[in-house]
Amino acid sequence: MYESNVTRRELAATRPVGTIARVTTLPGVLQGRSKLFWAGLIVVAVSLAPLLLYIAFGPADGNPIGLGLLMFFGVPAGAILAFIGFALGRRT
Repeated sequence: MYESNVTRRELAATRPVGTIARVTTLPGVLQGRSKLFWAGLIVVAVSLAPLLLYIAFGPADGNPIGLGLLMFFGVPAGAILAFIGFALGRRT
């Protein structure tokens, strides 16, 4: 990431704000993605999270049909949306 042999701690001592900005940036693959990509990932997370939480914390004899349908239709829709956003890249 850095071209010199200076450690991150030494660099942070000299330029704390610049180091924080560099360390908190996303990896190169995800850095230039469009808002459509992030919207797709959010749709996947929002449609998958309720079923996973129900499985983890719900009753053992429950039957989460609605949550399963939400996951069944939401995850592919979000994945398609994320794929389109990934393919388009950043458009300003």
